[in-house]
Amino acid sequence: MDLSFKQRTLEAFRLALTTRRDEALHELALLDEAAASETKSSAGDKYETAREMIGQSRSLQERGRLEAQSGLDWLATLDASRLRESAGPGALVRSDLGLHLLGVLTASVRIDETTVQGITPASPLGQVLKGKRTGDAFEWRGRSVTVHAIA
Repeated sequence: MDLSFKQRTLEAFRLALTTRRDEALHELALLDEAAASETKSSAGDKYETAREMIGQSRSLQERGRLEAQSGLDWLATLDASRLRESAGPGALVRSDLGLHLLGVLTASVRIDETTVQGITPASPLGQVLKGKRTGDAFEWRGRSVTVHAIA
């Protein structure tokens, strides 16, 4: 795993998060249009149900937009030209469990036929990986796992 692979991985996450954010913004605009066109009729329950459904959809889209923007903001703080020696925020870690980017991301991307899963340092796996170096071994759900590379 080299610097070029890490840079392409970070760019793939940027693209995925930008797409997610933009889709959420589009859906929010559509929901705003739907809410504006919803008129109160004599069937008040129908109106209230429609408004509630729009509100719930809006909350879901807003949460997705905020998560994507948070990921983008975090990616902007990373130095993509820096390789890391130990696992921590911003590290790309290859182990027997696969390839993981430690950060505020919970998305996954494909790079060169390989899936890279974003995990948070607060997640159970993120906590176990923190501070690990290439060659370190740890127990994960009853099996021994080795860290093969960190970038």
